[in-house]
Amino acid sequence: MVKMMNKPSIEPLKIAIKAIQEQHEKEKRWEKSFDEMLDGKFICCPSETILSALIKVLEVIYRDEKEQLISWWMYEKDFGRKKDFNIYDNGGIVPTNTIEDLYNYLIKYHFDDDETNYDNLIDYIKKSNENTIVVPCNESPKENPFIITCNK
Repeated sequence: MVKMMNKPSIEPLKIAIKAIQEQHEKEKRWEKSFDEMLDGKFICCPSETILSALIKVLEVIYRDEKEQLISWWMYEKDFGRKKDFNIYDNGGIVPTNTIEDLYNYLIKYHFDDDETNYDNLIDYIKKSNENTIVVPCNESPKENPFIITCNK
């Protein structure tokens, strides 16, 4: 059976980015304090490994491994605060100032290709080794998946 992945909710993104931002800002304060004592020779990154792993998990969940927009948004765009750092699409600016904007971009550009062309679905099933494909419905994918079965 082939199962198509549901679009992830915004909650993991919100929770993880909030934690990463809090830790990032703590480390910036530590670095500033130690920087004065050590004449600019202090680099603070005690949680780099775990934060990198958490970002990688987000990239996998939101299919952002190639583009790495999540990392860009956090570190280059400074968690959405730098209004002059933008993404352009068809000549216009794509909103990326909030976590919600980031999420909407990720879903639009990384998941919209999940919209199934049902005209080709039966052909796909016939060509594959599978007899059944489960396609989540937009309204309630967990409770009411759209299931197509094809007898070969």
